[in-house]
Amino acid sequence: MTDTWRDRLQPASFRGVPFHVDRSSGSGGRRVAVHEYAGQSGYDTEDLGGKAVEQTLSAFLIGPDYDIARSELLRAIEAEGAGTLIHPHDGTMSVRITNYTWNISTRQGGFCRFDLRFVKESRRRAPAASNTAAALAAAAADTSAVAQTAFAEKFDVTGADAVSLSATDILGDALSALRTVNGRINAQVAALQGVAADIDAIGNELSDLIQAPATLISSAASVVSSLIGSYSSIKEAFNAYDRLLAGFRISRPINRAAANGVETATRTRMAENQAAISDALVVVAVVGMADLIASSAQPFESWEQAVSIRNALLDELSDKAAGTGITWDEYNALSRLQSALHQRIDEVAPGLQRIEQVQVQRSIPALVLAHKVYGDARRADELAARNGISNPLFMPAGKNLEVLQ
Repeated sequence: MTDTWRDRLQPASFRGVPFHVDRSSGSGGRRVAVHEYAGQSGYDTEDLGGKAVEQTLSAFLIGPDYDIARSELLRAIEAEGAGTLIHPHDGTMSVRITNYTWNISTRQGGFCRFDLRFVKESRRRAPAASNTAAALAAAAADTSAVAQTAFAEKFDVTGADAVSLSATDILGDALSALRTVNGRINAQVAALQGVAADIDAIGNELSDLIQAPATLISSAASVVSSLIGSYSSIKEAFNAYDRLLAGFRISRPINRAAANGVETATRTRMAENQAAISDALVVVAVVGMADLIASSAQPFESWEQAVSIRNALLDELSDKAAGTGITWDEYNALSRLQSALHQRIDEVAPGLQRIEQVQVQRSIPALVLAHKVYGDARRADELAARNGISNPLFMPAGKNLEVLQ
């Protein structure tokens, strides 16, 4: 006679303490992340792997010594770590008890019910090595390439002279923004002397470059990247990035309609070129910041700074991804860069110090405050620079001063 399921049932126990089982159940599934984006009707799903399968045993103890058995089972359940469970249906396994309840009723003397919830102990697989810096650098390079290709396809100065004149003026304003930012620190950063020459070269060849949009945007992207990447401080680089964005964004949109209110092909082309220039330059500026973040093991000075810069860059990318007229290639590249930025900054930010505010009752030298706050007077210059104090001999009284925890 063949075995039946009843014959295959095994006596249940946990850590050697026996009990009876009348019901068992389990639940599982897949971990699916749903990514929704601002201004977009669609969404993406991402399979993050299988869920931990959670099981439940409805167990009971019965007999004149059920109370002793109950105490033994409770000690086994509450012991730290994984324990060996002999499951009546599934056999021997190593499990961790995640939750349990027990119940005793005077109407059922000599009887105690347990509901045990557990998950199987699983040897954690070593995750595939993840280099978030390299992933960010790759996503930035891809986004820059896609943005430059899109610009070359959208930018067109053929037709009326007004179109090329308009594009030249817009690009001239962008070069002025680059010169302004570059000039602020030219005296301190020798590397930026070369950037100034590159900016001048684009300006001198602008009439020819607008006829070759791929070369034009490639040259501009190189200058923006060099400018942002030349800063030794992420704070200074982000300030420069912020000023560049102010110069690259459209402040006075070109009206597609002429004076008589009729939309013309010439003015439409002028407006589209304006948008193409602005969009491409803003994206390459974000790429410049992403490259800077990817190139350093710890680019940030504090947790607050990391989160603030992360949010600003992600907001800019979201705005571009939600723009009208972008291609799927642009959208996908921007989305990948968002994800890579988020992962990289989330990886490096947790180990950073937090900023807190302190006040001094009377003006004291930064040397004294650094010793008082950090126990290290050598950090006086850092303290003065963080708070924008020009004379470190006088840290102002009654004013909130930033220090790292």
